[in-house]
Amino acid sequence: MAANEKKQLISELAQVHQQLEDLARFPQENPNPVLRVARDGSILFANTACSKLNFNCQPGQLLPEPYLQIAAEVLDSGSSQIIEAEGKNRIFMVNFVPITGAGYVNIYGSDITEHKKTEENLRQTRDYLDNLFTYANAPIIVWNPELEITRFNHAFERLTGRSASEVLGKKVDLLIPADERVEALKKINGTTSGGERWEVVEIPIQHVDGSIRTILWNSATLFDTDGKIPLATIAQGQDITELKAINKMKDEFIGLVSHELRTPLTVVTGAINTAMDKRISEEERYELLEDAAWGAESLDSILNNLLELSRHQAGRLTLDKKTVSIREIADKAALIVGNQHPKHTIRVDISGELPPVIVDPVRLERIFTNLIDNACKYSPEGSEVRVFAQRDRNEIVVGVSDHGVGIAVEDQAGLFEPFSRVGPEARTKGIGLGLVVCKRLVEAHDGRIWVESKPGEGSIFLFTFPLPKPDG
Repeated sequence: MAANEKKQLISELAQVHQQLEDLARFPQENPNPVLRVARDGSILFANTACSKLNFNCQPGQLLPEPYLQIAAEVLDSGSSQIIEAEGKNRIFMVNFVPITGAGYVNIYGSDITEHKKTEENLRQTRDYLDNLFTYANAPIIVWNPELEITRFNHAFERLTGRSASEVLGKKVDLLIPADERVEALKKINGTTSGGERWEVVEIPIQHVDGSIRTILWNSATLFDTDGKIPLATIAQGQDITELKAINKMKDEFIGLVSHELRTPLTVVTGAINTAMDKRISEEERYELLEDAAWGAESLDSILNNLLELSRHQAGRLTLDKKTVSIREIADKAALIVGNQHPKHTIRVDISGELPPVIVDPVRLERIFTNLIDNACKYSPEGSEVRVFAQRDRNEIVVGVSDHGVGIAVEDQAGLFEPFSRVGPEARTKGIGLGLVVCKRLVEAHDGRIWVESKPGEGSIFLFTFPLPKPDG
């Protein structure tokens, strides 16, 4: 053999030897645990990284349970098993690999601590987002490109009266009133396939009981990575049904107030301007001034009711209570209202022997004035309005009765709500503040107010005031 060939062979053998040495050191240098275990469970080899495990890994030691059992199982079955095990502040994925021909098991550990942390962070984020979605106060819905509902939170369940399990997989138009579906689906298709974003889109939603809510929506569509294929659309709504009703009520109220203020104001200005004409007689002038006084009193009544309601809503309704006679306050209110309704008979049927009450006399007069005025407005001219009161244990019950058209039972519940006016003549009988002001003032005195009425039989409005306690 030539010298050069011999030298080349020695070099190649040295490289092989080095590779074998490197390969032999590999398990020891592996940063993850590597073990070899005999059939009887004794450890034949353990690298330095095995110190990260939570048991003694010295050669000659037995594997602890349940690792010993797993090693025996894989040798018997010839199939590997993978488990997750906790080490010393680390988490490992441990792979038991049977070497059946040699009768031992190789165990390879892989540190998955950071992966588990990432997985846990993702789980917490997912749970947070799921809870945020599920328990949000606003109704939230998700649908796919086929317009099938895929998510439906609790607020949407309350809004529709339907459970999520009932609607998942169903078409979204199930929730929309039949006569609104065509228009609503145009908007829904626009955001689903066209990628349009809703900022302020109104789409009505129908409850299972048939009632319809007006919802103001905003939405966003999610696309795949190329930004072309829609994956899902998520929409969040705000129920503006009451807000729209309030706005409508405000508009109506402004119109009503304008009308109600204009009528007496026209009377006042017209009467005064005419009374200034020197050509009219003193008798005519007096009648005109009476008309002006009536108009001024009407304006005063409207403005007082508005002020009382405003004070209550602002939390500034304070009472100046005094000991007074109900009879005296009722007589005063009857006189004031009687001047405005001279064709009605107002009879105060209250015994002077009733005990006095501790109330705000100005507010009690307002209650009487509103109730007597209402009774006159809603009863025929020439009929009698009766004001009465009696003691009932620890309170005084006061009533105002009329011979008007009466009030149907279904209309009675809304009588004491702002701007509520019922009955065939409601459109021409005021702005609907008198009774709600009465309710606020009576309740401010710890009393109650209600109505007893039947159509065609007139009405009786009743309210109570507590009597002073004996020790007070």
